Amino acid sequence: MNAWLVLVLVDVVAVAGFARCFTGPGELTAALVTLAVVHLVGHASWRARPGPRRRWWAVAPAAAVLLPIGVVLGPTVLAHGPGGAAWGVLASDLRAAWRAFYFKVAPVPELPGLVLVTAWAAGALGLSAELIFSKRQVPAVVALVPGVAVYLFACSLGTGAWRVAGLAALPARLAGTS
Repeated sequence: MNAWLVLVLVDVVAVAGFARCFTGPGELTAALVTLAVVHLVGHASWRARPGPRRRWWAVAPAAAVLLPIGVVLGPTVLAHGPGGAAWGVLASDLRAAWRAFYFKVAPVPELPGLVLVTAWAAGALGLSAELIFSKRQVPAVVALVPGVAVYLFACSLGTGAWRVAGLAALPARLAGTS
């Protein structure tokens, strides 16, 4: 199996591990879309020849940051109109997310701020994995470290449901490389 595909699948399993932290599945939509876009853009950029096409790598960090904001802020802009009111709502959503993260035990309700932070974490995971994978002097297996770290973080926060299945899925994906 292609090493890059294994990397993406490990990252998908890691991000899907966040499902145990929330009561609904909606937060994973933004996170998985962000992860997929960042991986595709990153993969296309490191495979490109040096030159103008190589500049696509600058799109991956922008996608990791702006795509989740668009997904979360889009409904807010539709409800409150464009401008400062929407950004104020986003700021209050992030404060509410921090309070829920700090004071509640998983599973927590699906809050827009938590959706945004989860999508940002997925984007950061995709960026770091693609950056490590693009380095030729580093073994490809090292690029799996961010995904495993995110999965362990989700395990420490989430409920015990599906933990064994998720832990079994990571080595199964790793076995696909041989």
